[in-house]
Amino acid sequence: MRDLTWPRPGTAYLGLALDGSAAASLMSRHGLAIVHGPDGFVSSIGASWMRDDVPPGLLLDIGRPIPAPALPDCGP
Repeated sequence: MRDLTWPRPGTAYLGLALDGSAAASLMSRHGLAIVHGPDGFVSSIGASWMRDDVPPGLLLDIGRPIPAPALPDCGP
């Protein structure tokens, strides 16, 4: 996956993998980035997704889950 909002390519991506055409349509319709606003804070779309969930069919099933860190053994 390639995130075009990064100034240079990264080695890993931790974020929401969205369907490209649906994301472009949302940005065009709302005139702003999906997750962050022009002030660098969360956009209205991002806030609604945090509150109400991402719309069905928008997320892509790619990548791999991030493993949970091992918990220390506290003994008996």
